[in-house]
Amino acid sequence: MKYAVGGRENALLRFSTTERSGAVLIEFEDNGPGIPGSVTLENSTIFGMQLVGMPAERHGGTIRIERQGGIRYIIEFRE
Repeated sequence: MKYAVGGRENALLRFSTTERSGAVLIEFEDNGPGIPGSVTLENSTIFGMQLVGMPAERHGGTIRIERQGGIRYIIEFRE
């Protein structure tokens, strides 16, 4: 959160969970500066990105990153 919106006015941090078609979705998003496309969960040294990826990795979920207007992580778990 510190780097996502640090000191910005009109900062947005959103966390949500939903269930759709037998899947549970967990979403984290902010409207901060984002991260370069070259940074991925696999090559990141950014602790926050590693932290976001841990639940998906440990529990067989998938994770998608969207990078328009900040960053959005979408973690999906299927039954």
